[in-house]
Amino acid sequence: MPESPKALPSVADPSVQSAIVAAVENDRKRFGGHEPVPATLIGVWDSKGHNFIHSFGYADLEKKVPGHSG
Repeated sequence: MPESPKALPSVADPSVQSAIVAAVENDRKRFGGHEPVPATLIGVWDSKGHNFIHSFGYADLEKKVPGHSG
């Protein structure tokens, strides 16, 4: 009996989204030194057409206005 293929993770899964956020936050801190990289926008799509788009940091550094996730 053939084995069924393992389902690939989807970016619609909250645990996958949490892992993406954690990885990006880690890199922002690592590459930004004492201050995180001011702003980052990421987009990830999977083979089923699901997407995860998220902003990090500030849209306006001087006024500390946060960016917005889509």
